[in-house]
Amino acid sequence: MLDLELLEKQLDEVLSQETSETMSSWLFNRRLKKYVSSLGEGEFIDMPSNKLSFSRAVSYNIDTKIQEYTTEITSSSDMLFTAA
Repeated sequence: MLDLELLEKQLDEVLSQETSETMSSWLFNRRLKKYVSSLGEGEFIDMPSNKLSFSRAVSYNIDTKIQEYTTEITSSSDMLFTAA
């Protein structure tokens, strides 16, 4: 039969030695193993990084591009109406 008092004592002893760092590390490793096992069989290969840097992406002004596109469409539709 299962001795619940002994089990409770052992559990309390183990948990008293745990810290937030060890618990976080255990949880991270458990999640990582679960994720890697979900990938199935295969290999990890080193992929070249993307050449686009974040600073270049941020400097792209979407408002300017929308304005240019709107102007382009407006001038194209004006040409369609004047040609008819």
